[in-house]
Amino acid sequence: MGWWPTSERDRGRGQRSRLHAPEALESRQAFSASPVALPGAAFEPAWLGSVTSTALRGAVLPMATPGPTGFTPAQIRHAYGLDQISFGGTPADGRGTTIAIVTAYDSPNIAADLATFNATFGIPAPPSFQKVNQTGGKTLPAFNASWSTETCLDVQWAHAIAPGASILLVEAKSNATADMLAAVKYARSAPGVVAVSMSWGQAEYAGETAHDVTFTTPAGHPPVSFFAASGDWGAPGIYPAMSPNVVAVGGTSLTLGKGGVAVESAWGRSGGGVSAYEARPNYQAGVVMQTTTKRANPDVALVSDPATGLAVCDSKANGAKTPWRAYGGTSIAAPQWAGIAAIVAQGRALRGAAPLDGRKELLPALYSLPAADFRDIVSGSSNGTPRLAAGPGYDLVTGRGSPVAEALVRDLVAWGSAAAPTAPAAPTSLAVAVTSSTATLTWGGVSGANGYRLYETTGGTATLLASYDATTTSATLTGLVPRSTHTWRLEAWNSAGSAAATAQATLAAGVTTPTGITIKVVSAKTIDVSWQGAEGAKSYSVFLWTGRAARKVAGVSAPTTTARIAGLARGSTIRVAIRAENSQGNATSEWISFQIPG
Repeated sequence: MGWWPTSERDRGRGQRSRLHAPEALESRQAFSASPVALPGAAFEPAWLGSVTSTALRGAVLPMATPGPTGFTPAQIRHAYGLDQISFGGTPADGRGTTIAIVTAYDSPNIAADLATFNATFGIPAPPSFQKVNQTGGKTLPAFNASWSTETCLDVQWAHAIAPGASILLVEAKSNATADMLAAVKYARSAPGVVAVSMSWGQAEYAGETAHDVTFTTPAGHPPVSFFAASGDWGAPGIYPAMSPNVVAVGGTSLTLGKGGVAVESAWGRSGGGVSAYEARPNYQAGVVMQTTTKRANPDVALVSDPATGLAVCDSKANGAKTPWRAYGGTSIAAPQWAGIAAIVAQGRALRGAAPLDGRKELLPALYSLPAADFRDIVSGSSNGTPRLAAGPGYDLVTGRGSPVAEALVRDLVAWGSAAAPTAPAAPTSLAVAVTSSTATLTWGGVSGANGYRLYETTGGTATLLASYDATTTSATLTGLVPRSTHTWRLEAWNSAGSAAATAQATLAAGVTTPTGITIKVVSAKTIDVSWQGAEGAKSYSVFLWTGRAARKVAGVSAPTTTARIAGLARGSTIRVAIRAENSQGNATSEWISFQIPG
């Protein structure tokens, strides 16, 4: 089994399922980067290529080296508010931390290309840049063009977000699964590493859960967080982004609004979905509504659309004369989130706190922080199978959304300053009161719960009916079937977990609709109305419609099924209806028309 890039630029690869040919856009050609592999194949990078202007086709051009196209680091940092953050006057740039980038094969020119990137955009060099093989040695693997581009965009854009952080580039000797995971194990163990970026993946496979432990902090090492691209073909999702130990990063389409702020919609190729193998982690309870049993992803998102792209320099794969391209894909989003994690680790160090552990702290925090920490992406959809749509709250295309950096970094820096939450107890005093068509559930409030989720269970399958905030202690369900039996599960949840109580009830017998209505003329102004008895009825009401309004003209107790109506106008047309009633409800017949003799 191996891992590969979802390259739309690799025309001669004899593409396996879910790989695509280069995609030409109207005025520019785009490539993306999020290496993805399928079981039985090799992992490779997933990038969606370059952007080339067509404005000057047919013109005579000077023989100068083209400059960068696509968004610049300054534009992206400003769009998300990263340039507005400082720690007591110290720039928020990730200083004192190390970001590990895990790729496959060697990018021979990466140090020189990073220097070009920095000089072009006025970014300082990282305090330290190291390139090692999957065991930390200096014997580097062979060159591969796709992975070289992946390496360049990963390194350059992690550095663009956190220019004060050191960079450790770990190059696996191949894109085989064993080599990629070995590279991750070395990266997570290296001194100073606070974030590991992995812009690659493969289709989910049986047995993947055995590899989840790879994406955890090693014993004795300061906490580490892991970030993975969610993929570039929509649903279904990919691994390791599906691991509950990894922050899965989806994609958005970005335009710059007034003042250069981000205006975003879901990118049509953003990976995501519900896992086939991974159980739902507790931190998704109460936020993810699309599944109650399996892991959902992505968790968060960032700019990925190659139609605009971000500037990347790769003089080896693209050539020294034309090294610049604009790239997209969730590959370019994952290392930027790793850069944000480095900034958070810097801020936490300044207050004497450790970096955030991905599985134990960062992921629970991302699902517990207020909505104001994220830009909720509510428009757009992905084009996978099934097609998934963005919408209010968590969605399977962009997760909780993209960062509102000032608020998000502030809250993550402060995370854990109070006592860590514990899972709530199960709701107490859960009771049900029923009629023939409704059920009202009441319960006692649970201390520490962030809210409640109500499910109906049938044959071992739980269906979510509704979610309630922590102040709600009752719910009424309507439109139920008389005499039907139901089992409900009420779950109290917070970021640490959940607990549930169950209740069962059978609805009361209903009342059937009266039928067989007949009208007999008694005199010129009087009629007798009769009907067949309705099941469950305790009484009946007779209503008369005269053209303007309905009014009750008679009432009898069951089993009586006849009533006399007097005082009618000669020659008038009337409409009569019968309502059967009991303490649990009522049912009304259709209107019957009748003309009084003249």
